[in-house]
Amino acid sequence: MRIFMTDKTKPVSIRLAKNEIDQLQARAYTLSASVTGVARDLIRTGLAGGDNKALADRLMLIERRIVALEQQGQETHARIQSIDQAARDLLAMFEAAVEGAYWREHREGSMTRHLRIIAFIAASLSR
Repeated sequence: MRIFMTDKTKPVSIRLAKNEIDQLQARAYTLSASVTGVARDLIRTGLAGGDNKALADRLMLIERRIVALEQQGQETHARIQSIDQAARDLLAMFEAAVEGAYWREHREGSMTRHLRIIAFIAASLSR
């Protein structure tokens, strides 16, 4: 990430421990950049609020949100399963009621036909 500065710049000198310089050199080698460029970028990132503590805080916040979303997802899934089971139960009850009504109508319809035939025969005999 390269930031172009339009303001005048001034050199800054800092003292670092040998292991910190080694870390800067290793990072510079990995990025194919200069040690000064990597140090400048790290300083600017820190000044812009991208320091490790701020990043750790943001990551912790993101992790908490993910956990909350996972919990909401599990609760929603449980509610969906409950609703699905209730719908299946209602469908089974409806199908049983329709089937019972069909057989009741069929049985009563047969009796009505039989009674009509008996009444017709009885009327024919009485003439």
